[in-house]
Amino acid sequence: MPRTTTLECPGCPPLRALTFDSLGLIKVTESRVERGIPQVVERWGDPDPSKCVLAASIDDRKKDPLLAVARKNGEVEAVNPLNGEIHAVFSNVGEDGVQPEDDAISGLHLFRRERPSVSCTLLTCTSKGNASMRSIRVEK
Repeated sequence: MPRTTTLECPGCPPLRALTFDSLGLIKVTESRVERGIPQVVERWGDPDPSKCVLAASIDDRKKDPLLAVARKNGEVEAVNPLNGEIHAVFSNVGEDGVQPEDDAISGLHLFRRERPSVSCTLLTCTSKGNASMRSIRVEK
């Protein structure tokens, strides 16, 4: 059973967290009042077990933040973590035709962009140890 604790932090902004579930939904959970119970305030995406989230990475810059989400069906999405808007989608199907079910993404890292850019670098690793680095173009 989960346990919760209360931490007093006068003047701190409300808590906002992004969570994922087995149906592929990205959920925004917030606690808007000082001693409030966190609640899901937004859900992004459509329920689909084939789009279960396997891994995620965030570039949390002040301007143009970006969230990369690897899904069970082999897609990787670049999402705006503020509003859920999808900026880019690409498939992880290998050049040798290996399907994502046979070698799913087990980890990914979105590298921080140093200056405003329309592209970013993403490192993905699969359950069988295959790694790839690619530059993805992010449409705004």
